[in-house]
Order: sequence, then C-alpha cells, then structure tokens
Amino acid sequence: MVVYYEGSRSFADYLKVKDEASKPISQRNKIIKTNRGNIRCPRKYHLDVNRLQEYKNQISQGLIPNPYRPGGIYHAFVQSLINLGVNQKHTFIDVRKEMQKIMSQYSVVKGKNGWVAFRDKTPRNSLCAKDINGRIIQNAYVLQRLSGFDPYGEKLRELGYCVDIFNDGQDRHLFCLRTGIDKYEDVIPINDFKNINE
Repeated sequence: MVVYYEGSRSFADYLKVKDEASKPISQRNKIIKTNRGNIRCPRKYHLDVNRLQEYKNQISQGLIPNPYRPGGIYHAFVQSLINLGVNQKHTFIDVRKEMQKIMSQYSVVKGKNGWVAFRDKTPRNSLCAKDINGRIIQNAYVLQRLSGFDPYGEKLRELGYCVDIFNDGQDRHLFCLRTGIDKYEDVIPINDFKNINE
C-alpha cells in the first residue's frame, strides 16, 4: 500500500519523503499529493551524504563551498554572495553585477552565455512574468524556502547557511549569505519584506 503525503508547509514535510527523494528518479514512487490533488514523485533538495561530508570538511578548513550546481541561477546567486563576502549585506546592484560576471562564464545552447540565456528567458505564463531584476529577487525568495515538500534552501540549511533579505530603509533589497549556523533547526532566514509581499 502506498501512502500519500499531503503538505502542511512544515519543516517536517520534506523529512517524511527524504528517503524516497534520495532514490534515482526512475525508482521514485509517486507519494506526494499536491494542493490540486495530483500525485507526484518527491524532488531531491538535499545533499548526498558523501557530498555533505565533503562540504563540511571544506567548511572546517575555512572555505565556503557552494552546494548548487555550476551553471544554474541558484549557484550564481549564492556564489555572488560568497564572492562579495559572507555574513555581510550587499545591495541588489552589486549582487546583480557579480551574478552577471559569474553567469557570463557559463556556456549554454545556441551560442548564448548563461547571463544572456537568463536575461532573455521567456516566462512560463503571464502570472510569473518578471523582468530580470524581478527574477533575481524571486530566486532569492525561493532559496529561503525551508518548509513543505519543496525546500529549495535545504542544501544551504544542511551546511549551516541561509539567505537573508533586508530592507535598506528605502524598500530596496539587501542580500546576505549568513553562514556558521551551528544547529540545523536554527537555520531560519530573515526577510524584512515578508509581510509586505504576502
């Protein structure tokens, strides 16, 4: 008998399906019931045990590893915060410039570099149609997700990191990669805009 899990938007949701999400995609069972009543396989948001240990060893040596795959937007965002300085607030403009530098080194299809591909990406639908600035901010918010079945920030949390989003006092975003959080359960991102945007 297959058990279907329904999300409660709690931190425990992903832990219920983590073992299933660890399997190769072709071997995962559809065990998650979505809000729309569909049944789907869990996605993997955590690090493999060996990779997690490798990164923790790097951290113990004073390094700041980036747990996201090079070439992706999450990698570029996190790497920009690492390059600019962890545990410090950085302006949107500085983060965007650093992301452009990083993503311009990515090669993608049809002769475009990663930044151009990201900039020119067509929105999936009119509801999520944002310009490049809006998409960068949206991805920062996504990396703060630690609950439910899709905790995009899980890899950061496993390393004792989180993305904090501050208001500079003039409704402009400041971003920080907070590191050195000792306990898994103490990883709680700060978002000064949360109540504004809900």
